[in-house]
Amino acid sequence: MPRKKRFQESLKIAMRGAMEASLNERNLKIQWMVSIVVIVAGGFFQLQMWEWCFLILSIGAVLSAETMNTAIESLVDLLEPEQHESARKAKDFAAGSVLLISIAACVIGLLIFGNHVLLLLKA
Repeated sequence: MPRKKRFQESLKIAMRGAMEASLNERNLKIQWMVSIVVIVAGGFFQLQMWEWCFLILSIGAVLSAETMNTAIESLVDLLEPEQHESARKAKDFAAGSVLLISIAACVIGLLIFGNHVLLLLKA
């Protein structure tokens, strides 16, 4: 029984972290809005299962990277409140990882939706 309780507590903490970041971080709010638009567009174009898999994986990767970036920035701010070159680098590297996965997600989105949009325009 204690093992189940620990899992439930861990899940509760993780959900609290995801919710707090989503409600308080501007960039994460933007990523959620873009994700919703992508999901609605996927429904409109009646995507195939493999297309959904790539989109959901991309959305999850971007949201996860953005949340991790927020965690790193918060930790760096706590440990080094004054401006310091190493702290700047850590925050820049974390932001750079979000940029890289966001670019990859955009390319995936263009590959998936591009063909659907072209077919719609030809109709």
